[in-house]
Amino acid sequence: MEAQPPKKKSRRLLYVTLALAFCCLCVIILPRSRTEGPASTSSPTSAPQSAAVVSPTSAEQPSPEATTSTEPTKSPTQPLESPSPIASPDLIVDTTRIIDSPVGDVERLLGQSSENYTLGLGEVEEVPDGGESRTYHVGKYEIWVNYDKAAIARGLQVVDGLLSDGYSLDQWPIILSRINVDYVGFPDVEAPGARRWNNAFGYWIMIAAERIDGDVWTVRIYKIPD
Repeated sequence: MEAQPPKKKSRRLLYVTLALAFCCLCVIILPRSRTEGPASTSSPTSAPQSAAVVSPTSAEQPSPEATTSTEPTKSPTQPLESPSPIASPDLIVDTTRIIDSPVGDVERLLGQSSENYTLGLGEVEEVPDGGESRTYHVGKYEIWVNYDKAAIARGLQVVDGLLSDGYSLDQWPIILSRINVDYVGFPDVEAPGARRWNNAFGYWIMIAAERIDGDVWTVRIYKIPD
């Protein structure tokens, strides 16, 4: 089975699709050799050691030829830095302004949600006690933001619009830069249909393609619960 983009704009369908896709990917995962580059050795509960998300003015834009061989050029020191008031025109969504922000602040940035969906207990990893998922539209992109019971954003996912940009999985540095995520080290999991970071300085990140070795259709990031 191959990872497929959602054909219907349904949260339940997407999460079921992703779960099934990763079950299949477990059979075809190609683990990265330890000699190829640094891999995360942190457990999901360990404290962040460095920044995963930075401001638009401090993030370097990788070239279209960037691949997983890209070397880090700096070492940020905070998980979330104060964002710049001037956003890059290439930015899809500014993660620094979303994660850990209350719903009111998020909607002042993204506009009013088009759909709200209640999340049950254990339904989504970033809000294990349940909460709410809201759908936003920014240009051609559809973005889901998941909130905990206190209405604080804990994660987001770009679920529509990214496929038309034509990125390959090896262009993950560019994709992450477009959600304002800085260099986070090499993926912990490299499969023909996905890249995944299990603990990128306190964040879980997944990038998936529409099919094996196809173009990227989604990127998801959330802050790992304490």
